[in-house]
Amino acid sequence: MIWYQIPAAGVMVIFVVLLLTAVAQAVIVLEAGDLLRDRKSLRYIRIQYVLLCCVSVIATMEALIAVASIEGGIFLDVSSFVKFFSVLPALIYICTLNMPVEFPSQICPLPVSFFIPLVLLPPFGILPAPIPVFLNVFSAVWLGLDAARMLMSFHKHSRTETTRKVIAMFIQGIDHGICVSDSHGWILETNPAFSSFCGAFGIHNPERISEIDAALTGVSDVMRISINENVDGKSIRTDDSVYFIQQRCFKLRRKTCMETTVSEVTEIVRAATELEKENSLLFEQNQKLKSIIADIESEVMLRERERLCRAAHDLWSQRLAIAGLSLDRLLDQKHAQESNMMPMEIKQLLETPILSESTHTFKNLSQDLLDLSEMYRKLGVRIEISGQAAFTTLEQESLCAVLREALANAVRHSYARHIAVSFFEEPEKAGVIVVNDCLDDKHQIIEGQGLCDIRARISNAGGLMQFKKDNVFNLHIEFPRNLVKISEGV
Repeated sequence: MIWYQIPAAGVMVIFVVLLLTAVAQAVIVLEAGDLLRDRKSLRYIRIQYVLLCCVSVIATMEALIAVASIEGGIFLDVSSFVKFFSVLPALIYICTLNMPVEFPSQICPLPVSFFIPLVLLPPFGILPAPIPVFLNVFSAVWLGLDAARMLMSFHKHSRTETTRKVIAMFIQGIDHGICVSDSHGWILETNPAFSSFCGAFGIHNPERISEIDAALTGVSDVMRISINENVDGKSIRTDDSVYFIQQRCFKLRRKTCMETTVSEVTEIVRAATELEKENSLLFEQNQKLKSIIADIESEVMLRERERLCRAAHDLWSQRLAIAGLSLDRLLDQKHAQESNMMPMEIKQLLETPILSESTHTFKNLSQDLLDLSEMYRKLGVRIEISGQAAFTTLEQESLCAVLREALANAVRHSYARHIAVSFFEEPEKAGVIVVNDCLDDKHQIIEGQGLCDIRARISNAGGLMQFKKDNVFNLHIEFPRNLVKISEGV
């Protein structure tokens, strides 16, 4: 370059700019070791800016010699060989294109800065004087601005590192694993629990959160683990442990960061499994209880149906007995003179059991038996009542229905006109015996609906029933006495 054609003041400015650029590039090389964690990116930055610093030093020496030549008349020259250092930054960048180097988001060197030193090569010095001067000034300004930009990005990254220290102090004491990364996925800080989780799956010193996801996917093909995605996160299940990973974004000043938490939920999953088993067992038991309740309801409905059937049977049995006796009286010539009164009396007798059955009223055994005796007396049936005994209320209710059915059966089936009802009471039992005449002396008897209803009513009240037949029909009913409180007597 023909420096003597440039004023000494201009060359001095270029000298100062190149000197400051070389110093700034040296500072970048020194501070990179404190800010960059990745060895590959650190080595790349140091090599490139060491070379750029050498280029700036060579240009600074050339400017210094130019100033001395102009001011003192000392005509020296820098060897053209050393200027070929300008080629090295571009060559290294081209060689690393197949092996890209990743940097933090705040630190991003411009690739064009590695090609700017090429304008300082010796072939450009033979050009007309204004062009080499312009290229030197342009390279000095560009490299100076690039060094300033890199120092500012280093300062910006160092503030992020300060934030990382604060985050580290905050998360170190937390039991579950926590990893904080920036918006580009670079890991800012982790705590020991998260490192232990990564180490359990063979993941050591990850730099990006995507490395953990890729490693887990690869490990799932080798180890016996299953990864399940869901809305809240993902679960990782091994033979003896279960982990849950959840991610969320948060704002740190104007920056967006992502928090990844890892929790071991083995005990929770085990407890949930046990609860599911208990719920399943409770569901089965609930179904059984529902079935039992349905059976009970069916049984209650069946019993109610049986009760209604017995009540209907009692009603129509008594009506038939009254109707049969009424016909006998109408056909009896001895009562011909009273035939004009009989229809009204028969109508009243037929309506009496309808009223009592529909209202289901119960007075007491004595009164009901007297009412039955009076009714059958009007129809020509004599009922003798003897003896006395004390019964509970339940026993009296059952005996009222039983005696009503027994008297109706005696009138309908045996055509009895004389019936004896005898009460008895002993220290261990109390009961009643109903005896009526029969049309024949056969011992065989078919237990029909009436006797079945009598047996059911007596059994429900806690009693026993026996019957036998020859020339008379004998119905024996008794209730045991085992310290039973008796309500009233008959």
